[in-house]
Amino acid sequence: TTLFRSTVTSVDGVPQETDAVACTRDCDDDEPEQLTLPLYVEGRFVEEATDSKRYSIADIIEKYQFPCDVKVAAKDSSMANDVLCSFASLKLEEVRSEE
Repeated sequence: TTLFRSTVTSVDGVPQETDAVACTRDCDDDEPEQLTLPLYVEGRFVEEATDSKRYSIADIIEKYQFPCDVKVAAKDSSMANDVLCSFASLKLEEVRSEE
């Protein structure tokens, strides 16, 4: 994604300068589509990892910024009882340490 200033036309036809983000929308059957979205647009956007590697929670904490949404793909075989595998996805918001 790329942030920049762009001119958009408002509903009443008046052009105005605003902050925008350039991103790519991946479609299942078509080629990726380049989009420019004003930052004031509300919605849920997801950045997808482009590799097929499976990450542990520790890997995600190290590699990605919070908050982030992750898909739970499989049970962690290193744990006797992995309670997270019952969820389709998780939203990770922060790291807390208990002392």
